[in-house]
Formats: sequence, structure tokens, C-alpha cells
Amino acid sequence: MKKRVGMKLISAACVGILCIGMTMMASASTRGACMHHNTKWFGETVDYRTSNHTVTLQASQGPQICSYSKWVDKTTLMCTDCGYVIGGDTYYHEKHSLCGIDY
Repeated sequence: MKKRVGMKLISAACVGILCIGMTMMASASTRGACMHHNTKWFGETVDYRTSNHTVTLQASQGPQICSYSKWVDKTTLMCTDCGYVIGGDTYYHEKHSLCGIDY
């Protein structure tokens, strides 16, 4: 009797492990089989700062206050079907009110 109960427990454990393994393999093959036809660009500003500095553009006008902003944009190309990130980039921007720096 003890042998039968032990064998049933071992069999149930093996079936459980097999089911978990098959589920993991099926989800992995679905992501691998995706052709990534439905892609979309996502973007967000990840950092934004403002400040001031003193600059002399013409000696006759003397020093002036130039206010500036710096920010970082991050873009990501993602497959909307499976969630796989195909690529992306990071862009750094800076804009000054007087200096003429604008990129």
C-alpha cells in the first residue's frame, strides 16, 4: 500500500514538472517565432534641468544672464505583439536664451 501511494506522488510530481516545462517552452517559442511586424516607437524625457549663467556677448553691453535648459530624450522601438525591444537611442538637447546654443 505504501509503495502505491509513493508511486502516485512521484507520478503527480513528474506530470507537474512536465506541464511547467511545456508551458515555458511554448511561451519562449511564441516570442522567438514573432516576426515583429507590428512595431512602434516610444519616447520619453528622462531628465530635464534649467539654470542660468553669466555671459558677455559684447563688451559695450557688459555681462548678461543667459538662461538655459538641458534635457535627455530616450526612444525605444518595440514590437507591440510580443513586447520585444528591437532598438532605441538616447538624444541630448541643450537650449540657451542668449548664447545661440541650440541642439
